[in-house]
Amino acid sequence: MDTKTATPSSAFPAAMGREQQQAPSATRLSTAETKLINLAKEGKADELAKLLDEFPTMNPNALDEHGETGLMWASGKGHRKVAGVLIQAKADLDVVDPWGLTALMLAARCGHLPIVELLVKFGASINLRSTKIDDVRPKTARQIAAEHGKLDVCYYLMEKERELGMFHGMMAPTMSEFEEKTQRLVTKNIAAYARHLVKTGVRGVFCCGTCGESMTLSEAERKLILEAWIDARNILKLPLIIIAQVGCESLTAACNLAHHAQLVGADAVACMIPTFFKPDSAKEGAAFTAKVAAAAPGTHFLFYQFPDIVQNKMKACDWLRIAADTIPNLAGMKFTSLDCSDYANMCAQDPENKYAFLPGYEDSYTAFVAYNNSTGRRFGGVGLLANFLNLLHVRYIEIADNETMSCKEKFKALEKLQSVVRRAGAIIKAVGAVGFLKVAMKFVGIASSIEQRLPLKNISPKQALWAQGELAGLFAEMDQVLSEVKSPSS
Repeated sequence: MDTKTATPSSAFPAAMGREQQQAPSATRLSTAETKLINLAKEGKADELAKLLDEFPTMNPNALDEHGETGLMWASGKGHRKVAGVLIQAKADLDVVDPWGLTALMLAARCGHLPIVELLVKFGASINLRSTKIDDVRPKTARQIAAEHGKLDVCYYLMEKERELGMFHGMMAPTMSEFEEKTQRLVTKNIAAYARHLVKTGVRGVFCCGTCGESMTLSEAERKLILEAWIDARNILKLPLIIIAQVGCESLTAACNLAHHAQLVGADAVACMIPTFFKPDSAKEGAAFTAKVAAAAPGTHFLFYQFPDIVQNKMKACDWLRIAADTIPNLAGMKFTSLDCSDYANMCAQDPENKYAFLPGYEDSYTAFVAYNNSTGRRFGGVGLLANFLNLLHVRYIEIADNETMSCKEKFKALEKLQSVVRRAGAIIKAVGAVGFLKVAMKFVGIASSIEQRLPLKNISPKQALWAQGELAGLFAEMDQVLSEVKSPSS
């Protein structure tokens, strides 16, 4: 099996995998350093500035007996002017205290938005995660703010996360694995699954979506799957965005899942509208999703538009027009639709590219590239093939986002890459999307079982063997196409 890897190019995921710089153990402070920390605690910025002028070689990162720096004290207590003085003195913005918290995390926890803005302006990382303390999962500054109900801080940091490319690149809609015959949920392979995805350049995962057989899962099972993905990401320190799809027939259940997702540290929540009692209009659809988004108010919210499944006539652009005013944590949409005019209308409604629109039908990605290019929108998508053929998508996005290629050259290259995707589509048509995904993940050594949960029908051994043969051909074709369609940067 080809073991080539893809290197993340987005600043956001790369920063997520970065280790915090642990503060050194506190040492005996000089009189001046003790005074520095006391002045920072007390908010005496002018006296602090004079002290730093008097002792220009003094260490601005000196630690007190609690392992806290002056900047940490100033950030936690809301002393913006003091924080500014220490930043000008080259205080380390990302050093962590004994509890694994940075100055930004302390300011976010206490809701000091002006200090959060100051720290971010001067380069504090918004993507570092606190270290694990007891049973508390690591969190980013935004997630810590959400935990403490500081929503103004959350909204500011959400905007900055999106600006850094949080949803740029490929998101893999993950499968759910079940034991053969018993159909009990299996989570033991998720850590290996996560490593595999990151190795091939996947930006994030879309958990408990259509490929994950979400509507066959109980609430408890969906929570277990999400927690397993988050724990694998955190323990392995992987640069992986985790999106929890929480859509249910029951509004109460969807809200419970959204609340849980925020609690355990999911990066985003996605929700599709019910498929049985369907909303009559975009107004009702937006009202349903607004309730779900409000259950995780400090977490990015994505609408999951999938008209082929939901079988309703609601336009995504009509939903967006309402949701933009009613869902303050709105991040965008997973757009599993072939309605290009609907997509174009969404782009027109979002001229500043505030939201991420992630196409879901891989064999039609090229139809959306022109809209992205004309509006300066970077490409992001959610696609089944990202689970095992993502090197193809990495090259696709490099070309789709390239600003120097001619239109003819770009779309010729994209269509060459899409030829592999369309061949995969023919296999999916023969054996089903979920069945093919499970065969593929077993083929690459991740899944132990290809069992599908009822009412889905398992593919036969003969079909599985045929699909494996087709997979081998797909990998060979992908390698051939990648050798012909070069990266624009090469």
